[in-house]
Amino acid sequence: MCEGDDYWTDPYKLQKQVDFLETHSACPLCFHKATVLSDNEQHKIIYSHLKEGYYSVKDIYSRWTIPTASVVYRKDNLNLATLNLKNIVFGDIYLFIRLLYPDKQAYCLNFNGSVYRKHAGGILYQVDNQTSIELYDRIINQYKYFYKIYPDLRDITKREIKAYVKVLVERPFFISQWKYRVYYMRLRRRLIFTKFFIGTLKLMSKSLLLSIKK
Repeated sequence: MCEGDDYWTDPYKLQKQVDFLETHSACPLCFHKATVLSDNEQHKIIYSHLKEGYYSVKDIYSRWTIPTASVVYRKDNLNLATLNLKNIVFGDIYLFIRLLYPDKQAYCLNFNGSVYRKHAGGILYQVDNQTSIELYDRIINQYKYFYKIYPDLRDITKREIKAYVKVLVERPFFISQWKYRVYYMRLRRRLIFTKFFIGTLKLMSKSLLLSIKK
């Protein structure tokens, strides 16, 4: 796999990975370390935790562990007929979970073979228009789907849902924001009957008045 804005740097990358998979038949996927090309110091530490060895599905799901452009996997381990891309935004993490769930492991090889580009202006780092709000909504729905189909991963999934809903809740007012605030209170029950709750009621009223005016 190599997405358009990333690139490979090791001329023997594929051979090393195919050699590994041919001698480790139980392993469905292998990957390697990657350099992050970024204008933000925080982004540069994304893969600093990677060490050679096996990673479980929880390991790769709980933290952005696998550089997408570093992956070689066995197509025999993936049932393409059962892939449901309708609810998916992050196709890479969905693919990795499908290959490993529930108890298989991926292997990280001890070399750096690709570059992953990252920048602070990306749409996931700012929610400033209706397009990005809709994207976040799709991401939340993706994680709701994961919550439904991967029961063993629900703690991690719930954390991800909270994080994306929180971004929309804290954004300046938009007409459907109250819906995300209500959902956020379902995730964090302690917010019920607090200032947050009162603020949500006010936003509901404001949204209703704007709808009536339209």
